[in-house]
Amino acid sequence: MSLDKLGKTFKKAREELKLTQKEVALKAQIHFNHLYRIENGKAKPTTAVAERIAKALKIKISLPS
Repeated sequence: MSLDKLGKTFKKAREELKLTQKEVALKAQIHFNHLYRIENGKAKPTTAVAERIAKALKIKISLPS
């Protein structure tokens, strides 16, 4: 999944759940600024961070190995 697509997937899921970036970031144990940058394709999350965000959003993602 591309960086831009991953960010858009996270943002769409977050908005559908009506959660703020701060709420998701808290659940994923990251800073909300980092989540903002990921959602906007400006930062690449580590696999662990991407998995924590996905878990916080209750979605499944497929990352390249």
